[in-house]
Amino acid sequence: MARVSVGDKVSSLVALAVLVVGLGIAGVGAYDYVGQSTAVENAVTVEATVTETEVTEVSKRRGGTEYDPDVRFRYTYEGERYVSENLFPATVTPDYGTREEAESVLEGYGTEATTEAYVNPESPEEAFLKNETTKTPLTVAVMGLFMGLLGGTSFVKSFKR
Repeated sequence: MARVSVGDKVSSLVALAVLVVGLGIAGVGAYDYVGQSTAVENAVTVEATVTETEVTEVSKRRGGTEYDPDVRFRYTYEGERYVSENLFPATVTPDYGTREEAESVLEGYGTEATTEAYVNPESPEEAFLKNETTKTPLTVAVMGLFMGLLGGTSFVKSFKR
């Protein structure tokens, strides 16, 4: 009978955790991609007023800095007033490598400017300004699948020792 050491058990549990977390991340990315696609397909146009814009620096673990374009706007849909901060219909949104790139995404959205916003009638509280999908959720899904694959491979290998 083969003996299983504590180290083998720990490495198996770590591999299993990486597999589960990776698949969870992949699921979130896929779910967000489908959600943004549905929001774009079902969107109706409303008039919105931009109340705030700014570009936020985001420090990354790998060292560099990326930039997020942030916006806040108000709008009315079916007689109800709402406020949203969604530039895109996805929850997972792109970061930009330079401040200029992030600022260019906000062009045309000056404070107190009137613009079109897009509302998914199923979620009117989550309007967005850019009626387009982004690849960011798919990137997250692929990264999660890769992580899950690594975890799954390590988990299977831990039983072959």
